[in-house]
Amino acid sequence: MLGSVRMRLKISTTLTLLCLLALCGDVSQAQKQQVIRADWLAMDVANIERLLPQFKQHEPLTIAALEKIFGTPVYDRALGFGGRTFTFSKPGGYAYLRVSGFVFNDTIGYYTISVSCSSSWSQIRSTIIESWKRYTDLEFKEDGSAITHERQFPDVVAAYKKALSAELGELATVTVPQHLEDSYQVLLSLGNPLVLGDGPCDYGAVIPHGKRAIDAIVAAHRTDLISNIVKGYNPGGRVYAAVALKAMEREGIKLSPDVLRALEVVRGLDIDLETCSGCIHSHLKAKQIIDEWRAPAKD
Repeated sequence: MLGSVRMRLKISTTLTLLCLLALCGDVSQAQKQQVIRADWLAMDVANIERLLPQFKQHEPLTIAALEKIFGTPVYDRALGFGGRTFTFSKPGGYAYLRVSGFVFNDTIGYYTISVSCSSSWSQIRSTIIESWKRYTDLEFKEDGSAITHERQFPDVVAAYKKALSAELGELATVTVPQHLEDSYQVLLSLGNPLVLGDGPCDYGAVIPHGKRAIDAIVAAHRTDLISNIVKGYNPGGRVYAAVALKAMEREGIKLSPDVLRALEVVRGLDIDLETCSGCIHSHLKAKQIIDEWRAPAKD
């Protein structure tokens, strides 16, 4: 009985401390929002003043020009077949000025220029927007705690997709039900490679988005959608699909010759893919993941 009381007191004390910490965090955050340092904000304005005009000077924008402006990219990841995604970034006092996009055979297919701030946007927003308008005539839109300018070159993206089709095969015409549309697009679409994980990842123990997506499509028995994904534009999506298709094959499902060929091409790609297992992140080749990650097919 006494042990039970002590346990309840311990739990109550712990909850009280947690609530006090949360309250202190809220107060601390409110205090931070009340005071904007002029020197930090001046750094953000200086980045806009120095960097934005250079984008117009280097039109059309190239990776070489971005390296000249920023230096080394903070993110540069191969997609295979001549495609890469990239991010260049310059921190200020409160905000980051970033350029992210996609390049095919050294030609940019699309890019986004953004100025973003995670915590003090409401207080610095007007200054950032006024500075953007002062130093460039690039159109922008406000998106949450950021302003962004987007530029697309459809011919470059089309050329990349044509190169993939030549190696992996054409996508089949499929009908995607509404409840699977988001999952299908996440795994198929061009963009940063999905992180590959077979279970909970990171401190939040979250199942990776791509894993949830492929599990939903496998559970719906949509082999046709998975066969398209393995020929698709996202390296992580292709490997998720390859693992699922190999599991189906082990259970006796016959795959078409074009899908088997695509599987072998994906398996042989010499690009690094990010994987997660708990809090551990690694970079592995598709072959190693497909051969070792023997995910069971769903009933």
